[in-house]
Amino acid sequence: GILIVSDANTFLTVSEENYDRTFTDFLKVVHDISTHIAWVNPMPPERWSKESMVGILEYARMYPYTRQGMEAAVDVMRGRIPLYEY
Repeated sequence: GILIVSDANTFLTVSEENYDRTFTDFLKVVHDISTHIAWVNPMPPERWSKESMVGILEYARMYPYTRQGMEAAVDVMRGRIPLYEY
């Protein structure tokens, strides 16, 4: 499994016009390595960008940086997809 820890806005530092392409290309490469991808976002869920979420959820499950979120992320990396409410 693969664990990504990021608020997803990291990709904006590359360049705003290439944000979508860079972001999607990165996730495709990661997805080619493993389909057990968990994304832990250090920002609280109410601050997550809906635009970023759409792209991420195509390839990975996203969880908040909490104990419960980390436990769910580990389950994803183990091949189990937990039900999770944030």
